[in-house]
Amino acid sequence: MSDNETKEKFDLNKHTFRLLQQEPFFASLSRRIHKAPSKHIETAGVRINPQSAQFEMLYNPDFMASLTDKQKLGVLMHEFYHIIFEHVTTRLPAEGMSIKWNVATDLAINSHIADMLPDGGCIPGKAGTPFADYPVGLSAEAYLKIIENDEQFKKEDGQGQGGQGQGDPSQGQGQGSSLGDHVLDDHRGWGDVDEETKAMTKERLKDAMEKAAKDASSGQGWGSVSADVRKQIMEAITPKIDW
Repeated sequence: MSDNETKEKFDLNKHTFRLLQQEPFFASLSRRIHKAPSKHIETAGVRINPQSAQFEMLYNPDFMASLTDKQKLGVLMHEFYHIIFEHVTTRLPAEGMSIKWNVATDLAINSHIADMLPDGGCIPGKAGTPFADYPVGLSAEAYLKIIENDEQFKKEDGQGQGGQGQGDPSQGQGQGSSLGDHVLDDHRGWGDVDEETKAMTKERLKDAMEKAAKDASSGQGWGSVSADVRKQIMEAITPKIDW
């Protein structure tokens, strides 16, 4: 079978169980997220399906087939983290989607999985990129503030969906690379659904995370999910009492 035929036949669903064997929390969450191939995007991305009010992950089969297993796992976890951190639903800035918010969310996620990603992503502290001096482990909102005050990006208009360029990270500081060039995955469609659909999707996400957290806590383990992220997950699924 030729390389082209292999890529054409690539089905992420057939690889997911194997890739997530060491990640019980993500494996449980993955079973509740629809995954479908699409040649309309260059890499991968998650969005809310406006018809089903469910999260779905779209991926380019050629792109995914070109990655190592470790990178495939990194891309899967990256997309799931967007969902877990509610980047697709409630945490959009008041002014809506922007390239700067795209990059900020990626920086927040990639702090946790920097060594698992293919070239071209937004990784804080990585030498040779515009983010070499950025601290590791901040929230998307904190990274957004840094980006907005970063002289490298003062000329960026900050608008637009962005999110499918595989920019060359060697294009580093002051060499004319655009902020959007460093976003590895596809963020189109974020914020495009109405508030009622978002609310329905958020409730379904909470239920999915509750079940995944229960599976992880029942002895299966949390895999690489850090204590800090576990805390965020548990806070998100814990009912809030309005006194």
